[in-house]
Amino acid sequence: MKTLLLRPPLMQQDDNAITEIKVLQPPIGISSIAAFLKSKGCPVNIIDMYNFDWDDVLSVLKNSDADIFGISCLTGQHFSAFRLAGMIKQVKYGRPCFVAIGGPHVNL
Repeated sequence: MKTLLLRPPLMQQDDNAITEIKVLQPPIGISSIAAFLKSKGCPVNIIDMYNFDWDDVLSVLKNSDADIFGISCLTGQHFSAFRLAGMIKQVKYGRPCFVAIGGPHVNL
């Protein structure tokens, strides 16, 4: 099974949000997960979609042959992470795939 780990794209700031969206650090969480999976011989890729627009995201998803999708979710990116999960389910509709969202926002 192939795994694709994703950091969602940056969306416009929600005026009602309690956090800022500016996320400047690298996606260390999904990088750590990828390193672990690779050490166990699992095929895994990471795509940092931070500067992608939604058309770029759609193109990546349509061309992906992954079976498992992992999405990093910081609080300031939760709307973007949820939208990305929905897009994966739409693009992969009728084909078996698993989508998981993890990170500080989800764990809280």
